[in-house]
Amino acid sequence: MSAKANILLETLTLERPALEQFLTNRLGCSAAAEDIIQSLSERLIRGPVECELVNPRAYVFRAAANAAVDHVRASSKRLAYESEAAILEKTNPAHPEREVLGLEALREVEVALQDLPALSRRMFLLHRVEGVPQKEIAARFGVSLSTVEKRIAKAAAHCHSRLVEMGFTGSVSRNRLQDK
Repeated sequence: MSAKANILLETLTLERPALEQFLTNRLGCSAAAEDIIQSLSERLIRGPVECELVNPRAYVFRAAANAAVDHVRASSKRLAYESEAAILEKTNPAHPEREVLGLEALREVEVALQDLPALSRRMFLLHRVEGVPQKEIAARFGVSLSTVEKRIAKAAAHCHSRLVEMGFTGSVSRNRLQDK
């Protein structure tokens, strides 16, 4: 671990009570604050700190504030997804044929993903399945954010075109359901 990371971890340890209060006030949840601090500690241990540390306390609080924003965004996405899923569950009861079509479409996506370069596939899965932010993926793989964005977009387009080609999107999939 680098000297900068040591300084930041010491600062984080010394400022932990103030940091917990800061995050709890921002998020309204002490458990989320603790999770963010834990995550921040792990990130400081794992990754190199490449900037100049003029004020370690300010750096730690800024990193925590950024992590809080990421947490709120992820929570919002999760809530939106869960509410959409609940609405769909109520309005579209599972139809056995729809389930079969869904499984077929999933298999096609798996095949399409295998067509991709390993790095693109991994980035796509990290972002779309595991919910890892693109910025974090860029840091993990040592590439630019633009590279990650492009690879994920190309992977999504490839999967979509594969589904269209196989007749699994839009009105085509509804027609397939009606034909069966």
